[in-house]
Amino acid sequence: MLNDSAALVSSLISGLIGVFGALGGVYLNNRIQSLRQNTELRRDRGEELYSTVVEWLEGLFHYSLRRYGVMKGEITYNECLEQDIEWGKNKKTAPIIMRFEMLIDVYFPATRIAYDKVVQLRSKLNQIEAEFKRLYENGDTDGLAFMKPYLDTERQIGVAGEALRKQVIEEVRKIR
Repeated sequence: MLNDSAALVSSLISGLIGVFGALGGVYLNNRIQSLRQNTELRRDRGEELYSTVVEWLEGLFHYSLRRYGVMKGEITYNECLEQDIEWGKNKKTAPIIMRFEMLIDVYFPATRIAYDKVVQLRSKLNQIEAEFKRLYENGDTDGLAFMKPYLDTERQIGVAGEALRKQVIEEVRKIR
């Protein structure tokens, strides 16, 4: 009878070890799969952020290039606006700005400082353009006085934009 009890206890312990071992294996497998999916998701979001940043920077460049053409007297503001419309027909710039700001804040907050620098310079560029446009609308179409500060600010945006692009790349490389 003692042998039967020992065999029963031994079988019970072996069964429990097997059950816990199987549950542990399932847990570890699920955990590893979840980590892989999370890594894949972050990498996908990083690639999405990179492509939207590049598109946004391209849009800023073309936008300012057209305004610079107005300042130089090469085109009128109406022609500039028509070119804006034509250029923007296949672009999704407005929605992507909201999207990549969300990507920055949720997945890649370390890129926020570089992004804010570009936004700050874009605001400066917009102020220069607004002053020129005010005079332009009053009949003073000579933009010579605005060209240098506008072009200097555009170059600064290019440098800051490149820094942002590189920051995004670095953040994506960190994903393992």
